[in-house]
Order: sequence, then C-alpha cells, then structure tokens
Amino acid sequence: ADSPSWLKPLPPRRCGVGVAPAMEVLRALCQSDRPVTEVLQGLDVVCTLLANVADSPSEDRFRSVRKANARIVPLLGHEEEGILRGAGFEDGEDGRLVCLGGRAAAPEPVPPSQLLELLGAVRVATTALREKLPEEAASGQPLLGGPVCRDPHVSRALDCALLDFVGQRSIEAAEADKRRRRADEAEALASPERWREALGGAGGGFLCDGGPVEAWLAADAAHRHLAHELVVLQEAAVRWYGPGAKRHCEDWRARLLAQGGAGPDAGAGGVQPGAAIASELQALREAIFEFPEREGAAPALFRKAGHTASDGADAGGECSVVTVSPAKREGQHSELVPLE
Repeated sequence: ADSPSWLKPLPPRRCGVGVAPAMEVLRALCQSDRPVTEVLQGLDVVCTLLANVADSPSEDRFRSVRKANARIVPLLGHEEEGILRGAGFEDGEDGRLVCLGGRAAAPEPVPPSQLLELLGAVRVATTALREKLPEEAASGQPLLGGPVCRDPHVSRALDCALLDFVGQRSIEAAEADKRRRRADEAEALASPERWREALGGAGGGFLCDGGPVEAWLAADAAHRHLAHELVVLQEAAVRWYGPGAKRHCEDWRARLLAQGGAGPDAGAGGVQPGAAIASELQALREAIFEFPEREGAAPALFRKAGHTASDGADAGGECSVVTVSPAKREGQHSELVPLE
C-alpha cells in the first residue's frame, strides 16, 4: 500500500533552503490551478509557523510540528511545504517537521533575518491573493467557482506584489550596505594607523605627501573627515561633469600642495589647510547642488576651468549666437534691409 501523503517527502526541486528557493515556490503559485481560498488557508498556517519561530527563536516547541496535524496535512506536497523547507523545516523523527533554520548547528542554517524576510514575502503574497477574492469569500470560506491562482488578474497581482517586495528589499539592502561602508570609513579615518589607507581608497592619496598637509591631517581625526568629504565630492564631480571638473579639481589640488617652505599651517592661497579645504567643499556644494544658470548647463565653476584651459573655448561645447553689425567692404556701405 502507498504511504500516507504526509509521509512522502516533497520533490527535491522544492526542497531548497533559503529565501531564494522559497521565493521561487511563491512565484510558482502564479501558474497553479489551486483555488485562491485553499492557498490562503495554507499560507496563513505558514505565516503562523514562521512568526512563532522568528518571535521566539529559542523555543523548541515552535520548531516542531506533526505532519499528521490536521492543519499541516493540506500543506504537504504543495507550495506551502516548499516554503517551510526554504525556512529550514526538514523531516524529523516520529513523522514530524522540525525547523533547524536560525540555529548555528543546523546543516544549512537560515539566519533569523532571512526568516523575517521570508515571512514578509509570504504576508505580501497573502495580501495580494486576498484582495482578489470576492467579498463573500474574503473570510476564507470555500467558494464554488471562485478564482484560482493562475487566473490572469490573480497571477498578475501576485507576481507584481512579489517583484515589488524583492525590489524594495534590494533597495533596503543597498542602503544598509551603504551605511555599513560609511561606518567602516568613519572608523578607519579615526584610526591613527588606517586613515591614510581610507583616504587613498577614496582618491585622496595625493594628500599624503609627507608635507605640511599630511602633518595637519595626522593631528586630528576631524581634519581627516573633512578632507575625506571633499575628496569624495571631487571624485563625484569628475564623474558627473567630466574634463571641466577634472581640471578644476587638479588645479585646486596643485595649489593646496604648492606650499614649499610656508610651514605646516599653510595651504592653498596661503591659508591653513582646514580653511582651504572647507572653502573648496562649500564651493563645490554650491556649484553642484544649486540650480544651474541655464537648464542642462554644467556649473559655472567647471566651465571657467575649461575656458581657461582651452584659451577661451567653451569646454562644455556650447554655442552662443553673436549679432554682428554690417561692415564696409571694398569701399561699399552695406545697408540694413527691414524684414517684411
């Protein structure tokens, strides 16, 4: 005789551990012929199980459930079981599903943050499906002739909701990564041993010339943070505005370092490095982040640099219309003819 369905393991293609395999299972619902009401009932159980594990990770009673449980049996062999296995549930003793996800000793541990992410995805899918139910079925009661998951309006809503969720999570992950990088940079700049490497990585290696500017930077972490902020903005200006910005930044850097024997407190224009750096930082902020004089025009600060370098040619490639007065030619006067 065949074994009961709840003893049969899920096909291997649905047994991947982690958020990505579970998301694939969720998106597979878009092609399913199962009634939306049935899927919603199953996803509600999945949400409960995942929420219990995420909220109380040290409670073993939330990590084990009998496959013969009346609420679990309908999930087995369907997408809901694949989601649970993605969260770290696996076959245990005595016909149970046991969640090892989130435990360091697990063969394939699922970090708590990923459990929460997966729980969020299931909740998004549940909301998208529930919104497509007729009012009489919104309570989760079976409805004859109700929508199935592969119906175009249901499938499209579910897929869009999941894609939006993934996109938002990607944005949040990128922002978190940016915050971590900034924290690492701040820590490195504050370190007497690592600040040169941090400045060099941002494009500020020219400041570490063994001269007065480097001595000024070594004296205080606040000096290094100020210089780092300027270097980052200069590098961005070169990427955004090209040759004109590059010439401006190179000219300023040359002036800053051209101190000779002026002493450790001298900088660009004969002022302290801190004053010169702060002044240039403010000038760049105003040039880049304020509205240009004309739409699409590069900041005047960079156009001036381009003009000087090209002996009067506009580095931005812009043209001006010049009105020329009539001139005498070969002894004849040219006449102004009014336009009709």
